[in-house]
Amino acid sequence: MGQRSQVWMSTFAACLTIILGVAAGGAASGRAEVESRLELGVFLRGDADGRVEQDEPLRVDIRLQMADDAGPGAVVLAPVSGTWVDAIVVQLIDTQGRPTGVRAQTFGRPESAATTLSPGRIAGGLWRFAPESTQALRPGVYALRARLAVSAAAPGSGGWTGEVLSPDIPVEIVVPSSEPGSRAQRALSLARDAILDDRLEEAANLLDALLSEQRDNMEAWTVRAVVSERAGNIFGALQSVNEAHRLYEALGAGEPYIELITMNKRLIAALAAPDAVEKVAAPLPNWTRPPRELLSPPADAFAPAAEADKAGTPPAGQPSEQKPDPAPVAAAVPLLEKAAPPVSAAATAPAVASATIVPCAEIDEAGILADPRGQWASSAGASSEYANDRYSAARATGAPDVASYSDNPNAWCHSGAGSTSEWLYLGFARPVRATELRVRQSFTPGAIARVELFATDGSSRVLWEGTDPNSYPPGRISWFVLRFPAATLPVQRVRLTLNLAAATGWKQIDAVQLAGDSP
Repeated sequence: MGQRSQVWMSTFAACLTIILGVAAGGAASGRAEVESRLELGVFLRGDADGRVEQDEPLRVDIRLQMADDAGPGAVVLAPVSGTWVDAIVVQLIDTQGRPTGVRAQTFGRPESAATTLSPGRIAGGLWRFAPESTQALRPGVYALRARLAVSAAAPGSGGWTGEVLSPDIPVEIVVPSSEPGSRAQRALSLARDAILDDRLEEAANLLDALLSEQRDNMEAWTVRAVVSERAGNIFGALQSVNEAHRLYEALGAGEPYIELITMNKRLIAALAAPDAVEKVAAPLPNWTRPPRELLSPPADAFAPAAEADKAGTPPAGQPSEQKPDPAPVAAAVPLLEKAAPPVSAAATAPAVASATIVPCAEIDEAGILADPRGQWASSAGASSEYANDRYSAARATGAPDVASYSDNPNAWCHSGAGSTSEWLYLGFARPVRATELRVRQSFTPGAIARVELFATDGSSRVLWEGTDPNSYPPGRISWFVLRFPAATLPVQRVRLTLNLAAATGWKQIDAVQLAGDSP
C-alpha cells in the first residue's frame, strides 16, 4: 500500500526477538542444545498513537516468525491440548503489571492445531478486544501484552515447550472525543469490527455517517468499497473505489495505491464472470451502495491540463510513444456474451431506429457540462485496461479532465492486446428516465459500435448498433451523442462496445454523461 497522509491510518507497532529452545533430537525440554531465534510481533491495527476510546474495539495482529539470521531448522508449536493459537493470550495489564481481566479473543480458527515456523514460514493471526471490553476500563494508561505458553507438546510432535512474553505496548484508554480525527478513528474501528462479524449494514451506516462529515476521508471510502463488495454490489464497490482513488491522487503520493488497484481488478473480474448478469440485476438493499449525495458532484470546468497534454499532441490516429509495448491487465473478452456479442468491422445500420446520433455540428460542449439533467458516470469496469492506474476504466468516471486531444492517462484506454472489440461498462449514482447519452472521445473517436442500457430491474436494451456515421475533425476531442425517447424504466447502467477496426490508433474515452429526469 502506498504512503498515506491520514494520521489515523498509521500503525503503532513493536517487535521483540526471543529465543525458543529446540532440542537436537527435535523435542524440547529444559535447556536446549540448539537454539532458534524467532521474532514475536505485536501490532495495533487502525490505531494512530496508542489511544483508544472507551467503547472502541481494538484489533491486534500477532506474528511469529524466524529471524533473518536464525539459520536452518524449524520450531514446531504443537500443544498437547487445543491449538497453537489457544497457547497465545493477549491481554491488557495495569501500570503495576497486574492483569485487568480484559482479554482479546481470536478471530477465526487455524486450519491445523499445530504449526511449524521456519525461515520461510510465518504464523500469526488477528485478536480483538470487543467494544464492551474497553468500555469496562477506566481512563488511564495500560499495557498490551501477549504471552505464548506451551506446557506440554503433543506426543511425537517434537514440539517446543516454554513461555514467552512480548514487550509491553502502552495503550491509553480515553473518554470519547468530538475531535474529527478521533471520530474518524472510532467510526472506522467500529465499522471494521462490524465487518468481521458480517454486520455489513451496520458497517455501511457507520461509514456513511462518517463520510457525510468527512467526505474526503480516503480510508472510509476504501472500507466502504469492502462493505459493498461483500454485500454483492459490484457497482457500489466501484463507486467507492473511484472516490478513494481520486482522493489518493489529490494527495500526490506518487506511487500506486496497491489496495485500490487490487480491489478494482477484482471487481472488474467479477463483472466479466459468467453469472454477472444475474448478480448485477439482483435487487439489493440501498445500504449496499454509497448514498448518491456523498459521491463527487460534476465539475463545471475542466481540470488543468495533464502532463501528457503539455508534452505535445501525438499525430491523430497514431499510437503514442508513451505506450510502446501494451500489456493487458484484464482478459479482453466481451462481458456477458449473451447480451453483447463481439462487434465485427462490418457492423451495419442501427438496429434501433428510435435512437438518433446527433451530428457533431449540433453538439455544444459547454451546454453538456452545464446541463442539470446530466450526470457523469460514478463507477466503471472494462474488458481491458492499458494500466492498473493510468488509463484505467476509473478514468472514464466523473467530469471531463482531459483538456485537449491527446493520448492522455486521465482517460480510459484499452490494453491493445490484439482484440477486435472492447467494452466499457458504466454505472451512475442516480437512476433516470434517460433521453440522451454523451460520450467524450478524447483520442481516436469513431469506434463506438454498440450501446446498451440496463434498467434498474435488470432488463437490458440494445439502444443502438452500427457504424458511427460522424466525420470527426482531426486532432479534436469529439462527442458521440445518442438521443432517444425517454426510457420506460429507470436506467442506471450503460455499456459501450467498441469496434477497434473502425479507426487506427488507441481509443480513449474521457467521460460519459447520462441525461434524463428522475423517475
